[in-house]
Amino acid sequence: MATGTLRTTRTGLILLVLSLSPDVAVANDFKVCGDASGDEAISACTRAIESKGFTGTDLAKLLTNRGVELKRKGDVDGAIADYTASIALNPKDMFSLNNRGNALRDKGDLQGAIADYTQAIRIDPDYAAAYLNRGRVYERQDDIDRARADFTAVLATSDKYVNSRGAKELARGRLNALAGKK
Repeated sequence: MATGTLRTTRTGLILLVLSLSPDVAVANDFKVCGDASGDEAISACTRAIESKGFTGTDLAKLLTNRGVELKRKGDVDGAIADYTASIALNPKDMFSLNNRGNALRDKGDLQGAIADYTQAIRIDPDYAAAYLNRGRVYERQDDIDRARADFTAVLATSDKYVNSRGAKELARGRLNALAGKK
């Protein structure tokens, strides 16, 4: 009798573990999507997105992360689609707005890029990367006064984001390059 109970318990545990495995795999895909890069990240992000196990800001993060990796691989249209879907889920996601702005800039849609950077700055006026990127677009358009204003704004931001210090260094370089230009 004890052997039969043990066998039933063991079978029950195996079935329980197997029933939990998809959730564990989906949770692992979410982590890999955020931590890995390249094809590994894209595959994990895609599996997690297609699992229908994520909604709201978690799904938005997956889409943004996949968008980053798609852009790195040269799939700018795919990246824009993912950033757009992410922004639809989380309109206050300044990182997705900034990333989509970069992708739009790369495709030559400078007005669309400026609009995304401006929206990211509205969400957080302390977001140095958005000022830097918008300033680069203004510089590309030969709008030197606006470029200078954005590069100067970068220097006034705090260092609360990982990329803030790098943005400040780049802004200083651009301001030096623009010295004397009208």
